[in-house]
Amino acid sequence: MAAFLIVLIDMLMVVATVQGVGWSFHEFVFPDSVFGFAGATVNSVSILLLVVFGNYSVSLYDRDILVTRAGLTSRVIVATSGAILGALLIQYFVWYVPNGRVVIISQALAIGSITLLGRWVISSFYRRSPKRAVAVYGTRSVCAELDRILNNQAYCPFEVRSLVAIVPSSSDTASTADEYVELPAYIESFDELRDLAPEGAVAPEFLVMGHQGTLGSKVLGSMTYLQYRGVRVCSAAALVSDLAGFIPIDLASVDWVVGALDRVHGRGSVPFKRLIDVSVSLLGLGILGVLSPVLFVMAKIRSPGPLLFTQPRVGLGGEPFTMYKLRTMTVVADTEGKWASEETARISVGGRWLRQLRLDELPQFWNVLRGEMSVVGPRPEQPVIVEALKSSIELLHYRNMIKPGITGWAQVKQGYVDTADASVKKLMYDLYYVQNFGIMLDLEIMVKTAFIMLARIGAR
Repeated sequence: MAAFLIVLIDMLMVVATVQGVGWSFHEFVFPDSVFGFAGATVNSVSILLLVVFGNYSVSLYDRDILVTRAGLTSRVIVATSGAILGALLIQYFVWYVPNGRVVIISQALAIGSITLLGRWVISSFYRRSPKRAVAVYGTRSVCAELDRILNNQAYCPFEVRSLVAIVPSSSDTASTADEYVELPAYIESFDELRDLAPEGAVAPEFLVMGHQGTLGSKVLGSMTYLQYRGVRVCSAAALVSDLAGFIPIDLASVDWVVGALDRVHGRGSVPFKRLIDVSVSLLGLGILGVLSPVLFVMAKIRSPGPLLFTQPRVGLGGEPFTMYKLRTMTVVADTEGKWASEETARISVGGRWLRQLRLDELPQFWNVLRGEMSVVGPRPEQPVIVEALKSSIELLHYRNMIKPGITGWAQVKQGYVDTADASVKKLMYDLYYVQNFGIMLDLEIMVKTAFIMLARIGAR
């Protein structure tokens, strides 16, 4: 809802700025120019769409970016520059307006300045917004884990303030004291929680269910009562998923695991996704064919060996396949089972540029065309690494419920991983993608990937 309001504000701001600047130029600078209704409409609508799309592409609607203000000025500059370029192309090739380029550039500069100022105001609002009280029904260790995840978010409107006690689990008895979280209230039973809603000092606005066993009629009755009194009830995994964009493995319930495959195949988007894959892969292979002479030279610079690099990867259903990439490293006998960080010294001069521009990924469109990969999906891992991780990372095989992709949710949120610990976080993002699988999420990932490629973020 917050992102929708920001988009609406942007739209109103763009329309007001475009019309205001256009009217000022028409009245005071170019009074003899003809700028009719049709021209004004094309100008306004095109800039409106370009600005909103540009802001979306550079994550100016993401709460984390707004709170941390990470690269806020550069993001606004990139979005505004893209809007200027797109509007000028429309000016010259779709609907020409005399003196239009001066007006368009002035409009874009004004929009960029107002957007930057507005984002600082929104950021200050997010930073000063009060926390919403959360009560956790579960063990102390579950409560501590949820509290840790919430506190690690750049933007978190929630605060764990109370724990509804249940019988400690075996893991709790073995836990150390520093794993627990200090809370203003420790509630012995649901009856006490019922007495607090909604007037009590520690009355929660959210009740988070971190218990994965059976609840019983008494607990269910109390939950119904709390919902009737305005307390929202949700699972721990759902709260983290909505806020942080990943599924915490330790908090994922059995119901989620069982229902994940049904969610993937029950949305009717798999055939349409395949159509997009084929279309994009044909375009990508066409670009590969056009650029192949240049790519051949870049791959060969001070690095003799074949143009293509092949490596076994794990695909849909855990089946292995051969993945193709442009070679960016010097040739050695064995490269399997090694993280990207371990191979950095072997990157060639031209290979570094290929990686920075993501051009080394182009041959993977052949894997997409063959149906072994998708444009968007969990990044395929080496069989040796999967074998090493599967005993220590639960639910690892669930990322193979969907075809692996050239890009994915984990790539745009985290980047490439180079350690076993980072692989755990990557799996959490992959599980979020499995849970929210759909064309709209794919389009969001592709747009964000395009920005990452232009900004050369996260290449290895």
